[in-house]
Amino acid sequence: MEIDRKALLDTLTLAFRAVDRKATIGPTAEVRFSGGQAPCLEATDGRIGLILPLVAGLGAQDAPGMIRRIVLDVLRLAPGDTVDVAGLPPERFGAGNGVRIAAGAYEAELIGSAVADFPDLPYGGEAVATFDVPALRSAFKVAVGVASRDETRPNLQAIHVECRDGAARLVATDGHRLYESAPCGAAAAGASSLLVRAPALRLALDVAAHYGADRIDLSRAPDGSAVFAAGDGVAVGSPTEAGYAFPDWRPPVAAALRTMQATVTADRDAWICAVRRSASHAGGAKRARADLRLTVGPSGARVGIDDVDAGAGSAGVEAADVRGEAEMTFTPTYVLAAFAGCAPGAVDVGVADSGALRITDLAGAWQIVMARNHEAVKRAAEPKAEREAA
Repeated sequence: MEIDRKALLDTLTLAFRAVDRKATIGPTAEVRFSGGQAPCLEATDGRIGLILPLVAGLGAQDAPGMIRRIVLDVLRLAPGDTVDVAGLPPERFGAGNGVRIAAGAYEAELIGSAVADFPDLPYGGEAVATFDVPALRSAFKVAVGVASRDETRPNLQAIHVECRDGAARLVATDGHRLYESAPCGAAAAGASSLLVRAPALRLALDVAAHYGADRIDLSRAPDGSAVFAAGDGVAVGSPTEAGYAFPDWRPPVAAALRTMQATVTADRDAWICAVRRSASHAGGAKRARADLRLTVGPSGARVGIDDVDAGAGSAGVEAADVRGEAEMTFTPTYVLAAFAGCAPGAVDVGVADSGALRITDLAGAWQIVMARNHEAVKRAAEPKAEREAA
């Protein structure tokens, strides 16, 4: 079938974001091309996947084929604005299914894996939520930074889509920090929350950008996979490993915030400047992991540091409102990331006696940064099997 060369190259480039980057051959390292009345590209690495329709001159007799990454170079160098693409049957090379690409006087036949070995991807299921793309993108940027990097905790590496009170929010934690976004979508009637892989959510946003979609529909497939429909494209994330559920975070968070010693309301940028100025007093490589001191009192709020190598320094925060008195230490890297994830404008910073900072912006999104690991949070983050064994 005939298709615009640049459109095919762009869609194929997006499809290769879902393949297994560690493998060079095999069905999870290649993209499946399906011709006929509904031409599309499909790709997966076993955990995430993409289904991307193609706009082309229809060819009902086109056979399916498998596309290796080398085809990207072929398309970049092919002459003309259009190319003719067709799948090749297994008997052409004796094994596997390849593709034939023709453009003007140029023609190439490239072998691939067997189409029959490519796993089936889910197209939909039970409706969970509908997201506004700009709001989801903003929430995801913060959530993916808070989610754990620990591969032994796949439940904390994922992002929890929480459906509550008719709204959908993103929740992420690494056991030390926790983030709950402002509502970024509408939850389907009777929908339950869903744990989704962060790479799948990132792919869904990429698909929305590719097709110019302003909304993303999330559904739960019968096997528990998360299916994101954006425009004409679909992104898929497989379920997290069995036995790993998102922790019941509300009880430990309520315990950590039970007694608030002080609350300060100030502009987000004022907080960021104060933290950066104080952190600059730490010497060299110690700057990112230095312990900064937040002091709240009748005269306002100050962020300071005492460094045995570089001396001492502090910066005041011009606050609109100060309530209570408190003093605590925190790591600037985590707190700066929390402020960066807030909407511009006034930010409320609460200091709890448990050693937790609660940072809330005007949009309603909030984060918790623990000054020390809270045992209740660590306990709730453990897999269910480990908690029962203990």
